Amino acid sequence: MPKRIIIKKPLGEKREENETPIIEPVKTAEEKAETEQVQERNEEMEAMIIPRDEQPLEDIPEATLLESANKSYEAFKKRIEYIIKKDRAFQEMCIDKDITTEAIRSILSKLREERERAVREASQVKEKLEEAKHRYMQQFSEIEAELYWTRLEKITESDRIEPDVEDELKRMENKLVTLKNKIRELDNWIKELNEIPGTIYEVSTYKEYARMLYEELKKHYIIRYGERADGVLSAEIQKLAQEEDIPREYAIILLRKRVYSQPEL
Repeated sequence: MPKRIIIKKPLGEKREENETPIIEPVKTAEEKAETEQVQERNEEMEAMIIPRDEQPLEDIPEATLLESANKSYEAFKKRIEYIIKKDRAFQEMCIDKDITTEAIRSILSKLREERERAVREASQVKEKLEEAKHRYMQQFSEIEAELYWTRLEKITESDRIEPDVEDELKRMENKLVTLKNKIRELDNWIKELNEIPGTIYEVSTYKEYARMLYEELKKHYIIRYGERADGVLSAEIQKLAQEEDIPREYAIILLRKRVYSQPEL
C-alpha cells in the first residue's frame, strides 16, 4: 500500500508560492504495529537477561543468584538464536527478491545494532556468572574442608569410620563432584561471553546459505577457470564485499545474482 504524505506547515503561517513543502512519510498501521512488536520483544529479552531494578549482586541470596545466573545465560543464548533467525530470513529475502544494495546495507545496520546490544548484555550476564561462580567456589571450599576435617577426626579417634559417617562423607564427595562440574560449566560460559565482542558476528550469523551458494558458484567457475576457480571466486567475493560494504554472506548472494544474469556463465 502506498504511504500517505503529510505536508507540514506551522499554524498561522502561509506557504510562499515557491516554497518547497516539508514532506514526511507516515507509517501505516501495520508498520507501526510491527515496530512496536519488535521494540516489545527487545524489551522482554532485555528484562529476561538483566532484570530491572536488581539489587547489587553481592546482596542477592545465593539460591536466587544461582537461579538468576542460569536464566540470564539461557536468555542471552535465545537472543543470539533470535538474531540468527532474523539474519537467515533476510538472506532468504535477498535470494528471492530484487533488493537494492542500499536497502541491504540499511537493514544490515539494524542487525548490527542488535548485535551491539547483545554485546552489552553479554558483559552484564558475565558479571552475574562470575558472582555465581564465586558462590559455588565458596561452597566447594567449605564442603571440602568439612569433608577432610571429619575424615581426619574419625581416623584419629579410631582405625575405622562408622558406616553412617562414611555415607555422609560419600554424600559430601558427590556434592563436590557436582560443584566442580558446575564451576567448570560456568568457566566455559564466562569464557564464551568474554569472547563475544570479537565473535558476535560469527556466532549470530546464518552460514548455511553462504556455504551452499558458494559450492553452487564454484561449479560455474570451474567451467571457466578450472583449477583456479576457488581462488578466483574467493577473490571476487572479497572484492564485492569491500565495494558494497556488506558481509561475505551477502556478497555471495549478490554475486550469484550477477552470475545468473550473464548467459555466458
